[in-house]
Amino acid sequence: HLEVDYPPGILDKLPEEQRENLLGILSLNPIPSYQKEPGRIYGLVYADFEVKFQVASDGISLLSVEPVEKE
Repeated sequence: HLEVDYPPGILDKLPEEQRENLLGILSLNPIPSYQKEPGRIYGLVYADFEVKFQVASDGISLLSVEPVEKE
């Protein structure tokens, strides 16, 4: 498991019961194993939120959590 670093308040948009689940998913390093681009920003959709993050050798940095725009 990787350490997930995030700025204060970034998880405030997520319902409280979904915060630990998201951090657990990110700690498992959800990027494809063949991707090794330093500095690349990855994204995933979790519970109607778009989550952006970066992976480094020492852990994951959570960059943003924003609601998915519905059409």
